[in-house]
Amino acid sequence: MQLLSLDNLVSELSRPVLQQLAPWVSGQDQVSGEYFTCQVSNTLVDSVEAIAVGEVYGYLRGIYTLPLIVPIDALVRQTLAEIVHYQLYKQRDAANLPDKISALYKGAVKRLQSIQKREIVLDAPFAVEDADQPSSFQFISPPAKFPSGFTNQYRRGISLF
Repeated sequence: MQLLSLDNLVSELSRPVLQQLAPWVSGQDQVSGEYFTCQVSNTLVDSVEAIAVGEVYGYLRGIYTLPLIVPIDALVRQTLAEIVHYQLYKQRDAANLPDKISALYKGAVKRLQSIQKREIVLDAPFAVEDADQPSSFQFISPPAKFPSGFTNQYRRGISLF
């Protein structure tokens, strides 16, 4: 697993749900190195997490330095776990996806869009190398192209004088 440890995933989804969605044998967690016996398919969870990480990185690209450094921001960890949860359900039975799981995924995507719009700021290094750039920008409206009182007749080149 790249960014989530198995313990993170178990705490977000619960062990019985994870065992039901990705059944397999015991193994070793690649992030923490701890041996676990929760009978979860590492192969399936790793492939689904790779899909989730790709989706999250798609939203963070150009804003934050990628790849994210472990330990990752708690909000990203929660969002990744929600996307993994959705993807596990989707791979098991996409036709009968529960509304609750779809709503969970839509909420995760909405959160990623807020991060992309910089409405939410993560505890991660920004991709911008120059620290002197302002953190917010002001919009300056351009001056009017034509003076006030200017009519369409003047724009067409017809002069009344």
